[in-house]
Amino acid sequence: MNVSCEDERYYLFFPESEWLLPAALVNAGHEDRRHDRPYEFNGMCRGSEDLAIFQYTLDGEGELDFAGERFRVLPGSAMLLLVPEEHCYRLPKHSGHWEYYYISVNGVEAVRLFREFRRRNGFLIDFPNNARVVKCLEEILRKLRERNADCQPAASSLAYDFMMALLQSAPRNTLPKSEKLLPQVSRYCLARLDRPVTVAELAHHVNLSYWHFSHRFKEETGESPYDYILKLKFGYASRLLQNSTDSVKAVAFACGFSDAGNFCKVFRRLFGKTPAEFRRNG
Repeated sequence: MNVSCEDERYYLFFPESEWLLPAALVNAGHEDRRHDRPYEFNGMCRGSEDLAIFQYTLDGEGELDFAGERFRVLPGSAMLLLVPEEHCYRLPKHSGHWEYYYISVNGVEAVRLFREFRRRNGFLIDFPNNARVVKCLEEILRKLRERNADCQPAASSLAYDFMMALLQSAPRNTLPKSEKLLPQVSRYCLARLDRPVTVAELAHHVNLSYWHFSHRFKEETGESPYDYILKLKFGYASRLLQNSTDSVKAVAFACGFSDAGNFCKVFRRLFGKTPAEFRRNG
């Protein structure tokens, strides 16, 4: 086994591999990324072999692009990602650092279970720091630190332990089915029209996983949470354009857009005209 350990980074490679095992540990670690060196990973640029990645934020903040949206990855949140896949995560400019645990596994059965768990629970999940999966990851790091994974079956056992801990840590969705989402979501968004609001943030607010929240919201309202957020923000924008003399840039900022160009682009897609044309034509 060749193990590289720098700032708690472990890479496992067994040149004498003779077993095609259902779960294999590829790497694991504990890192605290800062802006002294670039940190960005694209899921389509990491090879063609199936790989499951679990990354749990301890402190600071990360940023994830997934399914056409951008998500803040805050302390207590875990990203569940697959390779190859269209996603990209990074240390954003506004965050001073991003501290996290991570583990990557492969093997047909491990990836299958990981994929199914993510389908049911979402790709961005909140776990308390005493969750079984977090404690298991800490124990795996301890064993790697003590070099207790010196052969392929031992490393496979750690990967299997992680997958079982993950399955046992499935989030419990605590919002009763009888309770409607729309009033809570509407109040939350209307109080925050001047800043970005993500679907993951709304899911966290109502104590649901991303997947369950998105599914229930669309079932209840007939539209996606993302479309609903846009509807509220641009409804507000249209009223500001009609009833104030604020510049387009000021209106964009008031609706939570730091980039006025992107605001104008989305506005034109929704209204069929630019903000300036909309204002002139009433």
